[in-house]
Amino acid sequence: MDINAIPAELSRLGKTTWLGLIETLINHFEGYPFDHPETQRADAVILTLLQSLPRKPDDADALTDEIFITRLSHSDLFSHRAFRQMPEGARYWEPLKERFAEFVRSGESVQYQAEHEYPAPDIIRNWCHHQLRSIRQ
Repeated sequence: MDINAIPAELSRLGKTTWLGLIETLINHFEGYPFDHPETQRADAVILTLLQSLPRKPDDADALTDEIFITRLSHSDLFSHRAFRQMPEGARYWEPLKERFAEFVRSGESVQYQAEHEYPAPDIIRNWCHHQLRSIRQ
């Protein structure tokens, strides 16, 4: 994927402030062993979502945010999971809180794709809104 594709799409949409949120997600999923990395990697999923958004007039700014965040929260990206068996039980990777590369560095893990998103879409949406609010302040 072209390294400049996401910033170009953000510029087209007038949403360059989203870059920090997007970079965080890409970093958190970096190294995850996707079955089809060309379409399942975080950067590929996010680029596809961005390309699906039409350029909106300024008065639809919040609506564009909500459409992107809702689509992201329901994307297959968050159906990819990992866990490590620990003496006290299974420890699951939390993609909004930690990088996959750091999670697996701590020990052997099992990766799989589930039927539903994790965390739940409402938590993903709240996290995204929080990230965008903190960037705008």
